[in-house]
Amino acid sequence: MPHYKKLIWFIFLFLFLGFLNFLIDLEKVTLFDEKNELISNKSSSELNLGQSMIVGIARYNLTENEKRILEKIKPAGIIFYARNFQNESQFKELINLTKKIVGDDCFLMIDEEPEGAERLGVFKKSFVSSVPNWETIKNGVVKLSSFGLNTDLAPIADFGFNHNTFIRKRIPVDNIDDLKNFNASFIQILHQNKVMATLKHFPGMGFFNDDPHLKIPENQISENDFNKSLEIFKNGIDAGADFVMTAHAFYNNIDTENMATFSQLIIKDLLINNLNFKGLIITDDLSDMPVTNSKLTHTDVGIKALRAGNNLITFSHQLERTEIIYDDILEKSKTDPELATTLQENYLKVSNFKKEKFE
Repeated sequence: MPHYKKLIWFIFLFLFLGFLNFLIDLEKVTLFDEKNELISNKSSSELNLGQSMIVGIARYNLTENEKRILEKIKPAGIIFYARNFQNESQFKELINLTKKIVGDDCFLMIDEEPEGAERLGVFKKSFVSSVPNWETIKNGVVKLSSFGLNTDLAPIADFGFNHNTFIRKRIPVDNIDDLKNFNASFIQILHQNKVMATLKHFPGMGFFNDDPHLKIPENQISENDFNKSLEIFKNGIDAGADFVMTAHAFYNNIDTENMATFSQLIIKDLLINNLNFKGLIITDDLSDMPVTNSKLTHTDVGIKALRAGNNLITFSHQLERTEIIYDDILEKSKTDPELATTLQENYLKVSNFKKEKFE
């Protein structure tokens, strides 16, 4: 063989082996920061899945095992509870530590509703006879921000169309217009203090007697009331809500087979397409609510929620169990191209959202 032909053959072989090695390593993703310093070396599937998850931690401080799990999962966000708060200095230290492990662009979340659900009680006495005390509310938001929290899982956009609804006690005002006005003003105050806002629970929980923490509610809802509920959410979206939380409830007028958390009709058709919501869609807690059954594991409900259009799946409790769920979903994504694609699309959406909010 002529010398130049041998040279061409060796070049071809070298290029082929290099390409083969590239294919083998394609699943590995290495990320660099602005200084070109190595910050991560995880598979694309691991990165994709972590950025689709919100997790909770158990106590006032992190155990070594919790640190390991957070480092492994690198979740999009962490949700904090009263169980995590001992005093102000301790709480700030805990938040700072989680940021060091997970990243500065981590969603640091809390459920703090004026006159509703509370974890820290910063909005106590924020209403008098259904009239908001804006000074108290503003001070409460400033307090949340001072701790380092950047996301409030509030305000609620649920209205009590059913007078006996379980959620009535969490609705701060008496009529729909007042609820719209309050939510728009509350979102503005959150944003002024660099805290993101979350509308919940889409498409409205004020139709139901049953509390979804105990039993998944179900109802056939009138078109008139349902449209009014959508208007409340649309008002909050137009006011700049960053997240929308989906409801663990069946809306038989829209989808008889899937509760809202698992319903593409409700999430993709109504929320995204009809209401034109561009932010992130987050589930209510999937870990300690009756969304699982003899046929649906925690892994199953996480996957169903992602397929339906939720960008973030929330497992607020038992981080050790959340690690197992993470491992299971990751394993399933290796043989399920549709799931892998969903995780990749979520990763890109969450990453772009974070760039917009944190940079």
